[in-house]
Amino acid sequence: MVYERLWAGDNTDTAAKLNDLKPLTKEEQNAYVQVHHKMQRCRQIVIDYDNRYAAWETPYWQQLFQRSDAIFSKLASGEFSVGLANKLSIESAGKFEVDVSKGHANAVRIEEARRQRAAEAMLRDQPPLSGPGGMLV
Repeated sequence: MVYERLWAGDNTDTAAKLNDLKPLTKEEQNAYVQVHHKMQRCRQIVIDYDNRYAAWETPYWQQLFQRSDAIFSKLASGEFSVGLANKLSIESAGKFEVDVSKGHANAVRIEEARRQRAAEAMLRDQPPLSGPGGMLV
């Protein structure tokens, strides 16, 4: 239910998700919190894998998770509109890609990079961020 409005980073995303000025409804907030808690297990799998096979990448994932948690907190509490949270998520994913690419040039998959570039192009066509100072969380 909640992913109909949130940026998924796949081929289903549209500019409408970036222009959504409303916060999540109470029902969506509850669903979002449940999904977020379930994703904690997935994060641990990523960290465990990287610690074993690609330890150089772990700090980048941890920074991404930290930014994602900050966005989650403000969106789940109703402090952020969905559009602002989506814009910040795109910026955060872009920072992750850049940081990882600097650490290991071949680490970012071509398809992921293509989707990120498409998301950033959509973001450039939007009005500036209206969050606190317009800065990435």
